[in-house]
Amino acid sequence: MRDPSRKEDAKNLGIVYGAGAVAALLTAVLLLKASPAPVMEVVIETAPDPVPVVMAVPVAEPEPVVQAQPVQISGDNRLYGTVTTLNGRRYEGYIRWDRNEGSWADLLDANKQAEHGNGSVVRVRRVRESARDARERARSLRDRLRDRDRDRDRSFDREDLEGLLKGLQGLEGLEGLEGLEGLAGLEGLEGLLENLDIDMDFDFDFDMDMDRDRSGIAIAMAERSSGRRTGSRTIVLNGRSINRPILQSFSFGSSATQSGIRFGHVKSIVALDSRTALFTLKSGREVVFSANATDLGSNLRALIVEQLDGNVVELEWGDLDVVEFEAAPEGASPPSSRNYGTMTTHSGMEFTGYITWDVDEIYSSDVLNGDDGRDDRAIPFGSIERIDRDSSRGAMVTLDTGEEVLLTGTNDVDKSNNGISVSDPGLGQVKVSWYEFASVRFHEAEAHAGYGQFDGGQAIFGTVTTRDGKDYTGEVVWDCDEAYTWEMLNGEQDGVTFHIEFSKIASLRPISSWGTEVTLRDGRTFELRGSNDVDDSNRGILVRLDNGDEVEVEWDDLEVLRLQDR
Repeated sequence: MRDPSRKEDAKNLGIVYGAGAVAALLTAVLLLKASPAPVMEVVIETAPDPVPVVMAVPVAEPEPVVQAQPVQISGDNRLYGTVTTLNGRRYEGYIRWDRNEGSWADLLDANKQAEHGNGSVVRVRRVRESARDARERARSLRDRLRDRDRDRDRSFDREDLEGLLKGLQGLEGLEGLEGLEGLAGLEGLEGLLENLDIDMDFDFDFDMDMDRDRSGIAIAMAERSSGRRTGSRTIVLNGRSINRPILQSFSFGSSATQSGIRFGHVKSIVALDSRTALFTLKSGREVVFSANATDLGSNLRALIVEQLDGNVVELEWGDLDVVEFEAAPEGASPPSSRNYGTMTTHSGMEFTGYITWDVDEIYSSDVLNGDDGRDDRAIPFGSIERIDRDSSRGAMVTLDTGEEVLLTGTNDVDKSNNGISVSDPGLGQVKVSWYEFASVRFHEAEAHAGYGQFDGGQAIFGTVTTRDGKDYTGEVVWDCDEAYTWEMLNGEQDGVTFHIEFSKIASLRPISSWGTEVTLRDGRTFELRGSNDVDDSNRGILVRLDNGDEVEVEWDDLEVLRLQDR
């Protein structure tokens, strides 16, 4: 008979072993399910493909990407020079003139004073130089007096003082200075010198024989430590007060004519008064220009100098003494480029050159303002690919990203736009109104018009052929006015206003009483009208022959003028 306890133990042991077997089986199943063995094999087999990682290439050589960017903005075409102010400060750098001229090919608008030889200009220059000399003597003596006060020495150099007074006597306008006795002691001298340190006022009145005309010139020179050259100044001499305006007008009667000159021809500009300046050209010739808009005189909107150290100085006409132009230093780079592109007019004409938008925006950093229907936009010109006139109220602007946006609501993009002009190096300058403007496409220039490409102008030279077949070759004066190759022929065609530099003209042929066919040296031809340069109000063509004789050809007798290099 079997032991029941053993039977129970065997039963229990069976249960234990059975449970263990089941547990082992479950554990094996779980291990099999958890094991990624097949995946591990795939990863191991496929690992060699990504292992030779090509991703390391762009990380290893980032520098070539940087080097592929544009290295520098070319400053060859940008105005550059040194501005000296009336208080003696000098600022050198890139120049923005009247806000809308910034390249050598840009045109400075002004009235040219009629020339009667070069004597008048020489006299103006000498008068100015005399004023500067007197100013320097005044400064020198003032410094001596200050040294004396510091050293408590009440003596001064009588010879120096007499030299100063003699210099002042030579310039009319400071009455009463007949000698040392004219001053009320040393205090009077110091008062005079202090006034001279702030304002140097000289009036020059003299008549010049100009053939049949006699014109007066009144010039007032001023040096001031601050402020504008306007208003008046009181100077006490011999116990009486003299109160005169700081600036007088400078004029040669009514003999001024509309003119202009591209900046590349100019060596220096000296401010003479509130509306007049003396230009020295690269050729050495000196010309007096007066204001007819905002490019010269007190209406100048601003003269901005971007110095190479990054500082920017903004000056007014009243601050200026002289501006001296030169090419930018080699390797210098301006902060922004001059806008350049091709403009198409409503009539289909195309002009390529430096673009001035709304008589204001000229650089890639300037912005085009408008409303896109949701937001006010201010888009830098450097990011614009083209602008198309959409209507009298707006323009379609295409960005360099390909985005197109219709802008309205400002004078940048509607009929109140002041005009779009192109400084075309092979022509001069053209300008259109909003209604004649069709589009402009911005692009890089194939070659820039640098300072060295302008020669300062020479006498116009060519052959005049009359209607009866006679030829006259020599120096030419057109319309009894334009005598130099830097000067401009004015006219219009199909709503485009032209200012064509004579150096770019190959021939001029009257085609009727109202117009002239103008052929440029690059082959382009225009039929201009609308000014006495190109219609029967022309005052005639003068030819100075090599033998010294002069021939005057009336407009009705002119067949053609062919211009030549001398």
